[in-house]
Amino acid sequence: MQRWHVASLAATLFLGAAALTALGVAHVHATSASAGSARSTFVGSAPPPGIHATPFVLRSYRGPRVSLSADRGKVVVLTFLDSKCVDQCPPIAHIIGRAMPRLTAVERRHAVALAISVEPRVDTPSNVRAFLRATRATASVDFLIGPLCGLFDSWKAYHVLSAVATGDANIHSADVMIFNPRGLWVSSLNQGVDLTPASLVHDIRAALRDTRS
Repeated sequence: MQRWHVASLAATLFLGAAALTALGVAHVHATSASAGSARSTFVGSAPPPGIHATPFVLRSYRGPRVSLSADRGKVVVLTFLDSKCVDQCPPIAHIIGRAMPRLTAVERRHAVALAISVEPRVDTPSNVRAFLRATRATASVDFLIGPLCGLFDSWKAYHVLSAVATGDANIHSADVMIFNPRGLWVSSLNQGVDLTPASLVHDIRAALRDTRS
């Protein structure tokens, strides 16, 4: 009888431990799934938390000045381009040009794509028009080309390596940053890594739903 009680107690303890282990594993799996779900909200890589878009006022190649503050309440797709770059810039502009028309009319009213010049010496209105026409991005991207002091301030604010600094039109920062309607940086997409028309549309829509501030 005593041996039976010992065996029974051991079996009970073993089953209890197994149940706790199973629960622990299930909890870990659930936590991992939840974390994975949070990370997978955006296709692009997650930027450091709590970074907001720095306001700027720059001149469009079309002539008018563009204020980032005026676009508050919209998703902002922001990149830095050079109209004479033949490496990453043409594919980036082309992808944005293909992605923006895929949004619904309502989504388009709440999203804007801006490109800031990294080489104002060559990004003249005529060169920019030719670049956007060649990449089929004229209707989708507003290319900001000046003034020079404003461009320098924006490069510094967004930690951008410009073509002016490198002396090479093909060597400069070229990621695509996405800010939610409250101005929070929520995603970063890179040409050749995760930037496609589909991923850009996905992350714009995810940013439209994002309520963080």
